[in-house]
Amino acid sequence: MQPTWRRRVLCFTLQLSCLTLLLAGCWDRNELEQLAFVLTLGIDRSVDNQIDVMLRVAVPVGVEAGPGKKAGGGTVSGTTKVLTVTARSVPEAISLAEATIERQIDFRHLRIVVFGEQLAKEGLLPYLDVFERYHQFRRSTYIWIAKEGAARHIFLTTDPVLEKSVSRYAEDLARLVPQLSFFRMATLHEFINETDSPQVDAVLPIVAVNPIVEREKKENNNAPLPTDEYHQQLPENPEPGGKTLAPLYRSGGNPSEFLGVAVFHQGKLVDKWSGWETRDYSLLRDTYKRSIWVFPSPTGLGFFSLQLHRTRAPQITITDVNDVPHIDIALSLEGNLLGIQSLEPYVSSDKIADLEAYAAGQIQSQIAALIQKAQRQKVDPFYFVRFLRTKMLTMKELDELNWREHFAQATVTVAVDIKIRRPGLRIQPRERETP
Repeated sequence: MQPTWRRRVLCFTLQLSCLTLLLAGCWDRNELEQLAFVLTLGIDRSVDNQIDVMLRVAVPVGVEAGPGKKAGGGTVSGTTKVLTVTARSVPEAISLAEATIERQIDFRHLRIVVFGEQLAKEGLLPYLDVFERYHQFRRSTYIWIAKEGAARHIFLTTDPVLEKSVSRYAEDLARLVPQLSFFRMATLHEFINETDSPQVDAVLPIVAVNPIVEREKKENNNAPLPTDEYHQQLPENPEPGGKTLAPLYRSGGNPSEFLGVAVFHQGKLVDKWSGWETRDYSLLRDTYKRSIWVFPSPTGLGFFSLQLHRTRAPQITITDVNDVPHIDIALSLEGNLLGIQSLEPYVSSDKIADLEAYAAGQIQSQIAALIQKAQRQKVDPFYFVRFLRTKMLTMKELDELNWREHFAQATVTVAVDIKIRRPGLRIQPRERETP
């Protein structure tokens, strides 16, 4: 009996010894001191059909700072270094960049990829293939489009007002989207899914460089322009900020500004929408949370401002799909009265309804114009087809539906219901003095 017990123990020990050969080791470990973390990446069209690849590499200043020394600079340029490499492809640019950096390049902390507008018009899919294949690129990475210029221009001019961390800068912008609705922080995962879908078109945020602020950074050493000189930079009849694709009229702060989105069809840029149009898009796409709206007074005296929240999801009905479709859209909003510039006494049971009806009419007109713009381009970034899924027996039937052609011919009715719930701390404005 005893020899049998010893043989069992010996066999068990040998089995455990063999299992240790299968355990993973540390042969491929990489110490943090041996890695160069890329935080943002930019890709532009270069000369001779090549591409310029920009890498913003984090500088581990906190490790290098000794006793009594300040750990890091006060800006993004003080905590990162920008490297530009011209190559035939993104992988080739990465390999060439490693020949100039004394550490191994690592993309596991990559937060933002910026594409130049020219490259976006040619098509992004050939350059996104590496992001889908290489395991270090995460699908939660944000994708931006540089408006009317190169991504390298964004890299060289971006100077956040508060943050010196690129990761926090990106996350702060993502948190601002529900509060503004003037742009959309789309990820690589969202863009790929929307591009691969046969019935929806993708949308990416556009980032631009403000010429006035850029001039201040270059010529005035970050000092704001004098008032008279600043006013000379403004046009005679400026449009409200965000209504068009024009830069904002402002001085100081970050040269980069986020207003509007780029619309893609099959991976190619086909149109750009302003900040106001992006806000209307978010209402239809059901990504809208809240925003501040400014409308002219119904009497033509000044303006009134509302902070509107979404009360429920859009109610959208599509009929006559096989003939000429009709899309019926009903939106419900409520919010706060922020200001009445004309000082008119609108806060009453009858007059408050005039403001609600007037604001609803303004939003209805904007949304109808945006839908017509999309129909002319034969694109549907609103994903209206999602309201047809319950009418289809199979996903194959839905995928085979030539929805874009149907959408281009569809008739649309838009109804917006607005309820002003809170007039603010002051019920009625003070009486205006008559001249």
